[in-house]
Amino acid sequence: MPDHSPRKVSFESRDGFLLHGEWHPAAPGGLKTKVAIVSPGMGVPARFYRPFARFLAKSQVNVLIFDFRGIGWSGVDDLKQLQADATTWGNLDLAAAIDFAHQQTPDAVLVGIGHSFGGSIFGFTEKIRDLKKIVHVCSQSGFYGLFSWRIRLYQLFNIYCSMPLLTYLLGYYPAHWVTNSEALPAGFVAEWAAWCQRPDYFMDGRFEIRERGYHSAYAAPLLSLSFSDDTFATEISVDRMASFYPNSQVDRRHIAPSEVAAESLGHFGAFKPSNGKHVWKMIAEWIHAA
Repeated sequence: MPDHSPRKVSFESRDGFLLHGEWHPAAPGGLKTKVAIVSPGMGVPARFYRPFARFLAKSQVNVLIFDFRGIGWSGVDDLKQLQADATTWGNLDLAAAIDFAHQQTPDAVLVGIGHSFGGSIFGFTEKIRDLKKIVHVCSQSGFYGLFSWRIRLYQLFNIYCSMPLLTYLLGYYPAHWVTNSEALPAGFVAEWAAWCQRPDYFMDGRFEIRERGYHSAYAAPLLSLSFSDDTFATEISVDRMASFYPNSQVDRRHIAPSEVAAESLGHFGAFKPSNGKHVWKMIAEWIHAA
């Protein structure tokens, strides 16, 4: 009898960095084989997505959760020495995860599921062409001008003051001091902060992301979810991110927590068992829909 319990996995990125994750095999059933690659939010460890992965597996979807280099299971002994920027996470690490998922089940339909920053970087890699569907959960443009004045001031303080200062002093950014995220590599912080200063975010012409054209090359369905009580992924900022995929068939949904029987969702609640199960069901049904 096949073993359907989760198992630890490891795989290499193109530059030889060893990444670590967890494979959740799908429960048996009659549905066409599908594999979901969960791309984590900024500094959010993969273990945060375990309950969601278990739910999808029970819904007959194989699931790969993994950590980007420098985070969680893919952490390093000295983060100050890690040469990695935000582009690296998409161009190398996410690409390797997509390849690994494909190798596990070559005939499966590949689905990318990204939370926050993790959703925005599917277009950083040519491997996006292997994905038949993408789900964005609170995936937004980080441009500071798309937020309320309170969050805008907080964002400006971060990108112009606290992030560069603390990164200079420590050699990395201690995101864990102020959020539930883990510490971030210095290269990541520098690149992301530069993007946040531009109205077109990483699609600004001075950055190389637009020139690659991978976002516009994606022409398959994209489900983009945002929540009315999320101050970090506002409706307009999530709309902006969805617009970076001009040839995709975008299913855009802005949801109040009461619509999915939740008291609150915010930026992280969609992946918490206490509030997110109706969102999980919505995602599973969308994945399996023709």
